Amino acid sequence: MQNSIFCLMILVFCQISQHSAQTLNWSGEQIIQMNTSGSTTRPRLLALGSQKGILIWGHEQNQSIQYALWENDLLDAPQTLDIGTRKAFITSWASTEIAGQDNMVYIVFKEDPAEMGKIYLLRSNDYGKTFTPPIPVVDPQGFYCRFPGVAMDANQQPIVSYMRFKTDWSEPAYVSIRSNDFGDTFDPYTEVTDKTKGEACDCCPVSMETDADRIAVFYRNNRNNIRNMTAAVSLNNGKSYDITAELDTADWLLHSCPSTGGDGFFADSFLHTTWTTGRTGSTKAFYSRLNLNTQNVDGFFALTHQQGRNLQQSYPRMSGFKDTVGIVWGELVSNMDIFFSHFTDGAFSNLSINTQRINSVTNGHQSSPDIAFANSSFYACWQDLNDNSIKFKIGKYQIPNRNTNIETESGLNIQKSSDSYLITSKTEIKNWTLFDSNGQVLMNGHMAKEILLKYPKYGIYFLQLQHKAGIWLVKIII
Repeated sequence: MQNSIFCLMILVFCQISQHSAQTLNWSGEQIIQMNTSGSTTRPRLLALGSQKGILIWGHEQNQSIQYALWENDLLDAPQTLDIGTRKAFITSWASTEIAGQDNMVYIVFKEDPAEMGKIYLLRSNDYGKTFTPPIPVVDPQGFYCRFPGVAMDANQQPIVSYMRFKTDWSEPAYVSIRSNDFGDTFDPYTEVTDKTKGEACDCCPVSMETDADRIAVFYRNNRNNIRNMTAAVSLNNGKSYDITAELDTADWLLHSCPSTGGDGFFADSFLHTTWTTGRTGSTKAFYSRLNLNTQNVDGFFALTHQQGRNLQQSYPRMSGFKDTVGIVWGELVSNMDIFFSHFTDGAFSNLSINTQRINSVTNGHQSSPDIAFANSSFYACWQDLNDNSIKFKIGKYQIPNRNTNIETESGLNIQKSSDSYLITSKTEIKNWTLFDSNGQVLMNGHMAKEILLKYPKYGIYFLQLQHKAGIWLVKIII
């Protein structure tokens, strides 16, 4: 009978944190040892569903692209991506990029020579186990191009951005192209750069992020040598870019090119971003939050902390989900080290107190960090130029090992019917997300006093509630 089945449903409530006091437990470092100088250049991470992911990097000496898959938090042996006889453009500041979700993975790279080489895309639909041969997506006939970026839309279709020049290297501008057949062909390009607000900084790389039909392209603007990080946002899946906003609230006047980019992701009506500037003298990393409704920066914080010297911060990268934000960056202490910080519930000032150095070896030369977020975990990687290795580690949010009365301590009320749960709250639940046991998001919402959840199929599920009393995790067993 239906009722006898539903009586097997068990709820376990655990409080993850009070406000922003969440703690992370970091794993030990997994090491990819390459041994050859220049063989671990600029690693990039992609976390997929079902506890899977892929880590890519470049080999500057033979201009190849390397990668390693991971599953259940364990890295496999490194492999070489088959790009035929082509030579990839590999540098410490601009190289191969990756995007994807679930089973689909896209990798984009620029072919040498820098002036006339094509931009290629590779596609995998089996979590990176196999890839297509390189697909040419940009053939620079009558123009130059470089710095490709890639993102994936809600229909698993790729969007590629790149910088376009005239053949005398003048008029640099970012453009994007869209595909409707999983990268086999692309539409004509769309202008990303708003030329009324400046031109693209001609040696600064790009990054991209998507959310449903929204696309953000992060690039450094050049407004008469004012070189501020900028976000161009499309609300129609790249058909046009209707928002262009500088993310830096103070101008950085620089007569040369800093060769650095930014990063970020969407969170409802906001865009979380991170970037660097030298306007304070020494290069510093910053967090800023762009309000997409007002098109103004309404959150801003320098990554100043007590764990290092706060000098020569470089190449910050960001990942997260909604109001859970993590940032990694390089910073000079005695040598170059890798720092991480995070916050939840919009409390970005906690970036200062949550900062920690995450590399265990301090006599190396760590650089080019990257970060991904999935399954309530941060995945981090970086290269060590001292021993020619890549380090990989995982930070998991700690859940206290105790059951607690969610209704008494939080003011939440749970009512079960024959086919659903009704969760009500005296005050608004800021965010809620239902995950399956693989960490895949099934549904979510925000700013609600009432949540109605229809029973899913048999299995184990987790409901995360962000509430004034803390962040609560509800384990549901059917």
